[in-house]
Amino acid sequence: MIAILFFVFIISLLLYFNQEIRLLLASWRINTTGGSDLKIHKVQNQWKVFDFSNIPGETKYLSSIIDKHYPALEKYRIWNIKIFKDIGFILANNEEQIRATFERKGRHIKGQRYTNKDIYNSVQAYIFKSTDNGKSFDKIAIGKGVPKNIDCIKNECLTVVDHKDTHSSSVWVSHDNGKNWKNIQNTANNIVLTLIGIVKKGHYIFEIEEYNKDTDSKHYLVYSNDGGIHFHKLPEIFQQYYTRPIFVTLYKNRLFFVVDNTRLVSIDLVSNEVGDIELNIPEEKYIFKIEQNKESEKIYLTLYDYKKGSTEIDFSKKLFYYPLENKKIPIPFYHKNQHEYIMGEYIGLFARVKGILMHSWTKDGKTWYYELLPNFLIGPYANGLGSGYGQIWLKTEIYNPKLVPQKGSYLSIGKYVNK
Repeated sequence: MIAILFFVFIISLLLYFNQEIRLLLASWRINTTGGSDLKIHKVQNQWKVFDFSNIPGETKYLSSIIDKHYPALEKYRIWNIKIFKDIGFILANNEEQIRATFERKGRHIKGQRYTNKDIYNSVQAYIFKSTDNGKSFDKIAIGKGVPKNIDCIKNECLTVVDHKDTHSSSVWVSHDNGKNWKNIQNTANNIVLTLIGIVKKGHYIFEIEEYNKDTDSKHYLVYSNDGGIHFHKLPEIFQQYYTRPIFVTLYKNRLFFVVDNTRLVSIDLVSNEVGDIELNIPEEKYIFKIEQNKESEKIYLTLYDYKKGSTEIDFSKKLFYYPLENKKIPIPFYHKNQHEYIMGEYIGLFARVKGILMHSWTKDGKTWYYELLPNFLIGPYANGLGSGYGQIWLKTEIYNPKLVPQKGSYLSIGKYVNK
């Protein structure tokens, strides 16, 4: 009997200190990952939590199952977060609330059914804009659909909204740093736009997809020099290197293309001058995408391995590669769903370690800092994470009543703290 009571006491003790145990295990795992060459330091950032319900005119999320309201961010599916020097944007639509509303009708109205087309016809796209580092936001409606990407140069900002029901797109522009937006272009059905970037004021580059459900869709690059009113197909010298949006980036008036996983071809948009760099990439590495970081004014490639004897990508062997500097930084691997980012000179990542959300970052790839965030119960979605100019914006689930008045989704905003 005493042995049984002692066993129950030990189990209860372990359950009571469950989080503390997990925190210890997570710290041990972090400090033993990546080999002895890494210097790892534990620090703690100051995170601020923003409730979208505080945005003027916003309402809370209504659950699909019971008559209960949750924080307003539950309503939205975030498609992108971009932070520029003086302004930050969250691109979202109210898909989660629309789905919940249809589900409620389906439960309460006999025979009620809905399809994805019903959803696509109903979702409203929004831009949430902040000019005070996330202390407050303005909510701006930009038509129905899915807002995908945004770019800004000086006071001019540009975004594209996809309309999945008709496979078409609309282009929206702002000339006052995101305060007011105007719809300047609507494509025909089966013409889908992807924004590559703004070259200069009124000069934009897009990908056009001529969608065809029965055959392969056509993809090519177009240029607008009149503020998005007319599109002109870029010369063949550009088209011959183009494959997909993730393999092209706009950088200092040049388009950079990844070619055959071995070359980086750049073409000047004015003179058509061509540059060709042979990439110093190990044979087993695969280029996942190319991007530019406006803050550091650098371009970089994300590299993966293939799993041995397979065509499946091995996400545990990841590198960031700066081709113009021939610099490679390996990324420690903690979880298959971890998300990495680059912000200025920093490389960072979020991952679940022993059930605890961990945030880690480095400048040189050798000295890493990390923090554990046990109050953030669900890790970031890839689209629910944005960084830039010293800030990280993160959509998280928080259940701790000491931090928030009500459990649910919040925008958490953090800054770097280094020893």
